[in-house]
Amino acid sequence: MNATTKKYLTIGAVIILGAYLVKYAIKKFKQPSAEQEAMFDKTIVLEKGSTGSEVAELQRILKYDFGKNIGGTGIDKDGVDGDFGALTETALMDVKGVKKITLNEMSNAK
Repeated sequence: MNATTKKYLTIGAVIILGAYLVKYAIKKFKQPSAEQEAMFDKTIVLEKGSTGSEVAELQRILKYDFGKNIGGTGIDKDGVDGDFGALTETALMDVKGVKKITLNEMSNAK
């Protein structure tokens, strides 16, 4: 293996590692604190048309824990907007095979 090949392999490895670390950091940053999590009513049934912080938490789980596309709305343009629409429903169907769920049931899916 010549020096140029080693150089490009090293650069490639650094890029892959960097992308992994950025993805990990974003996922970790997006997780709610213990205080925020305690404020969720984990027994509310969430379904299409539901709104609020519980829906936003469901969307966060779908987006960052399961890598699902839930659109580009919300404050960070990541789909986490607290409005349970068609993309949230589709993502939930992909992950759990259901159209409605509670946060208690969703946390068992991780």
